[in-house]
Amino acid sequence: MTQEKFDTIYQRAAHRKGGAAELEKIVRAPLSQAELSQITDDRWLAAFTEKVFQCGISWNVVRKKWPQFEEVFFEFNIEKMLMLPNEMWDYLKKHGKRLGGNTGAYTLRQMGKDTFILSSDVEAHLRSTDVVDSGRNTKRAQLAAGKAFNEWQQQSGRSLSEISQIVAYSCGDNRV
Repeated sequence: MTQEKFDTIYQRAAHRKGGAAELEKIVRAPLSQAELSQITDDRWLAAFTEKVFQCGISWNVVRKKWPQFEEVFFEFNIEKMLMLPNEMWDYLKKHGKRLGGNTGAYTLRQMGKDTFILSSDVEAHLRSTDVVDSGRNTKRAQLAAGKAFNEWQQQSGRSLSEISQIVAYSCGDNRV
């Protein structure tokens, strides 16, 4: 199979949601760069912390491990965090527990940052069209998904976040 055109995906999602107007009501657009810059560092930290807790981690475990969490992330000094090389992020992703998956992407979307999420429905669509044929967290799958989303963005002029939601609404159980 080949990658489906975004317009076809959009039409299917609109049909499933009762029309384009109904679909547009439930698709959340990302915030502008100016709006994102108004969110203070502590709110970003709070949002990520909340998402981690929502993953079902025991509060006792979190309290016990919090000092190491602070240490690994330089007490959340944003300037230091921005200096981390990609290799360090790859290492943390490979060796850290609860650092992977979609927690980061869901938090970014919740905060209004433009990002796509490989939800189970988005992943199912990418698999059904042979865009992704490996584990969704592999580098190969991430690159293939990124390429697909970039193509859909060029076709539609929409944000990655909107595209992700629309793809999810076009198939499966609508896990956005």
